[in-house]
Amino acid sequence: MQIHSGDTAFIVNQPLGRSGSEYAYLPASAKGALACLYPYYANGALGSWEFIEHTLITDAQMQDAQWISDAGKHWNRDNAPSRLRAIELYQGLARASSTLPGIQEMALSSAILANVFRYSFSAAKALLADISLSEDRWTPYRHLLLGARAKIEMEQGNLDAARKQILKAIEAAQSGQLPLEMAELFTLAGLIELLDLNLTEGQVWLGKAEKHASGDNRLLALINSNRSFVEILQSRGSSEAEQNRALGRSLLLEEKAAALAELALDRRTLAKILNNLGYVNERHRALRAALDYYTRALAIVSQMDDPEFNLLLLRNLGTVNLSLGDHNKAASFLLSALRITNEDNRRESALIRCRLAKNFHKQQRVLEAQSYFQACLDTGVQLDDAELIVAASIGLMHTAPSPHDYLHKALDQLPRLRDPDLTTRLYLALASDQSQRADWQQSAEAMRAAEAAALTTRDPTIEVEVLHQAMQLAVRQGKLSLAIKKGFEAISRIETMHQHLEAQRYGPAWSNLTNRIYRELAEALWQEAEKPEDIKVALLDLSERMRSVSLRQHLSRPERDPQDDLDLEQLEQISQLANQSAGQQQQGLPLSYYLIQTLQSGRYFKDIRQPAPDLLNVQEIQASLGSNQLILNYLVLDQRLILLAISQQDIDIQAIPMTAATLQDRAERLRKTLVDGKAPGRKDLASLASLLPRPLLANGQFDELILIAHRSLHQLPFAALPIDDAGTALVERFKLRGAPSINTLLMAKSGQASLHGSELVIFADPTFNSPGGQSIQGQETVRTWAQTLRPLDYTGIEAQRIESLFPAGQVLSFTGTRANRRNLHLEQVRQARVLHFATHGYFNPDQPDNMGLQLAGVDETGQPIAGFVTLPELFAYPFANQLVVINGCDTAMGKQQAGEGMVGLVRGFLAQGARQVLSTLWPVADRASAQFMEYFYASLLQQGSAGEALRDAQLKLRANPRYRNPYYWAPYVLHSADLDDRIGFTASGQAALTAVPVTEELTSFPHAEEVVVPEYVGR
Repeated sequence: MQIHSGDTAFIVNQPLGRSGSEYAYLPASAKGALACLYPYYANGALGSWEFIEHTLITDAQMQDAQWISDAGKHWNRDNAPSRLRAIELYQGLARASSTLPGIQEMALSSAILANVFRYSFSAAKALLADISLSEDRWTPYRHLLLGARAKIEMEQGNLDAARKQILKAIEAAQSGQLPLEMAELFTLAGLIELLDLNLTEGQVWLGKAEKHASGDNRLLALINSNRSFVEILQSRGSSEAEQNRALGRSLLLEEKAAALAELALDRRTLAKILNNLGYVNERHRALRAALDYYTRALAIVSQMDDPEFNLLLLRNLGTVNLSLGDHNKAASFLLSALRITNEDNRRESALIRCRLAKNFHKQQRVLEAQSYFQACLDTGVQLDDAELIVAASIGLMHTAPSPHDYLHKALDQLPRLRDPDLTTRLYLALASDQSQRADWQQSAEAMRAAEAAALTTRDPTIEVEVLHQAMQLAVRQGKLSLAIKKGFEAISRIETMHQHLEAQRYGPAWSNLTNRIYRELAEALWQEAEKPEDIKVALLDLSERMRSVSLRQHLSRPERDPQDDLDLEQLEQISQLANQSAGQQQQGLPLSYYLIQTLQSGRYFKDIRQPAPDLLNVQEIQASLGSNQLILNYLVLDQRLILLAISQQDIDIQAIPMTAATLQDRAERLRKTLVDGKAPGRKDLASLASLLPRPLLANGQFDELILIAHRSLHQLPFAALPIDDAGTALVERFKLRGAPSINTLLMAKSGQASLHGSELVIFADPTFNSPGGQSIQGQETVRTWAQTLRPLDYTGIEAQRIESLFPAGQVLSFTGTRANRRNLHLEQVRQARVLHFATHGYFNPDQPDNMGLQLAGVDETGQPIAGFVTLPELFAYPFANQLVVINGCDTAMGKQQAGEGMVGLVRGFLAQGARQVLSTLWPVADRASAQFMEYFYASLLQQGSAGEALRDAQLKLRANPRYRNPYYWAPYVLHSADLDDRIGFTASGQAALTAVPVTEELTSFPHAEEVVVPEYVGR
């Protein structure tokens, strides 16, 4: 009800709904009032109403009237502080002795329903004890309060008690001739029966509800949503095909329910139906859609006072991200959910702790995992909850001493388990335990039980877990043929899952989680083979199946116009959140970042369900190569490295006797030596020389190497590795470049060739607008991220020198305040032949989800703007550049996802259409980097090959005694998504070199004493 009186206007809305009264207090000075009644939901069925005026005489009456009016105002605001204040006012009035008719009872009933609405069941129960609901005492709220009791009992799992209360509530509503209230109670009665698996009775109640709903769209939405639940319940235990058909019918009903909720303008019910759509899609293996629905629901509910629903959605999002292996996101969602829990939802709190514990275990945070599992188990024992006991016990088997004791504790609960996910995992735990005891018969029986239970699981990834464990058990028994069969079945399921995942948000995490299965399958193939030559084609095919699935999927997608789906405000928010998080060196990104990222990404990937394209066969791969080209395809297994060297004529296979752990240790030691110590690192480089096939490289047939790295090989500066005992660096003999996989290099890409308006676009020397950002003469620093970013003086010089190599009018340069994100979005920038960045880059291995480039923090008008270019922003725009150069700190690095490689800036540009990206493996020195780039572009214009230009620039910089150390010249790496690395400059651009000579020494650059800049500032 909205009241207009003079200059005053307010809305009151009590929690009693259509059966309650609205109270609006007007002071004596009011000259009159206009009262407007609005339906809370659009298209709602009409009810009856009347106005009653109370003249207030005493001060106590005026205070009571003002309190009840204020309570209605607070409740209407639908946020937690206001609604908690409303409950305080209701409870205060309920305790007082008011002389206003019906106020005390109305306030008490409102307090009860408000607490039930907020899932504060203990408070609601305590208040219910103060009110009599006996049949001989009439109250207008009896049906509501009995319905509240029914809901409390239902939510707490006491279905028999809930059934008794709902029948009483229905009887009370019938005696009061309240058809719409009856429809709502019938719906609740139907849900109670469905939860108790009484499907026939549940459907009868839902049929009655529909007859009484009188076209009320909100009620019809709830009824259809519950009927969707019926379809799922009816298909339990049926064949997989029938379950899929039932899920399809369930989806249609939920979509109908969502449409009705939208017609009713009922955002809360719409959010609940979106959650249900997420659940059904999750059951249907469509995890991308599930995540999008959950996120859309949370975006609605997070603006409302509904803590329990917020908790549910956060838990759902955390659980799906946990299943997909995206542990940072999972932790963010689950920790946020845990903070909402209270004493009334101890079970929910324990459930979230169990899932957090599992997430911690996956992150190797074993002590934290053990603590959380134990807390979950303690609550499970106190509540006598079988599911909590089993979930915690399975977790403690992997994190605590005496695992066998925990297995028996879980097995004791097996007869009470109703959750097929937990049942499956319990059988898997039993199978593993029996296999460790070499009881193969019992282990096989447990595996068969796990396979049967997996057919009805909610989590679609469990089926992969079952097949993976079956493969491992077969290996332990020496049954390699069976292990290989199970392994191929597992990766078939993995690849099916990829079709349901949006390639860039969730595909890489899923690849990382499942890469171990491919590696173990490769090991089984290796062990079974009589000689390596027998399996080189099979290993090549397997290594390509596991590599860059998400990128291949993304590159083959239909081209879309981003302007149709972009939300620029969300991109601004993402940039600001990433910038703040980077400056504060937080362990993880804030929850709001992940929510906005998912919403934004869901907008422009919503219609795409794209399977990865078919792989090229060996003959097609070899036919694509030139006679001078050699692919070095690495496969890092736990106990050995396998190298497949593929040329136009042959495939050479060899095993390198180095474990994955040894490789990781040597790679990290080399980086520490080069980057932290700035030492030549000859010994550490020599320790990795065995990675190169020296005899093959020495025959003189090849001059170009294409490197397909795996796992920790992504962080290696291959250019500096020695190819002989004299220490000759690989780059001295070969042109080098990398690719995410052979297929991403050779496959046909979607989209059309672009007409390049500019030869080169440069973003350099941006105005960061950070206090204290002046360089200090003589101070040697590294270009890293900090709250206060230093100006990079040589980036401006770098831009000028590069621009001078090109003819006038061919280069578009953005510097200072013009080097901002908004200009990056311009089509002429994204379609330039070459796009060059010279600025700060951000990457922190402790926060791998956050990476980016810093552009200007103020625009051309002096207004502050978000300057952090994030990975989600790159995925919002196509880039048609033939070459992108990112000359900053760690720009080749990213979140290492086994199988997918480094998911970072390079990946972002390649995925969005750039053919090649030049980037850096570690922070680069400002002055040396500027010199390097002049060498690079001079060679690029002369030869047209990005790979040759990279090699020339590295050799020229290396020839300078000042920069002989690999720290200066080795971090630059070229990644390609095209076998042809030529840049098609115009003839005038290539001829420009005759007008501008390129210096071989540093004399063309200002010396440190000539300008106030340090010797070098790191980028």
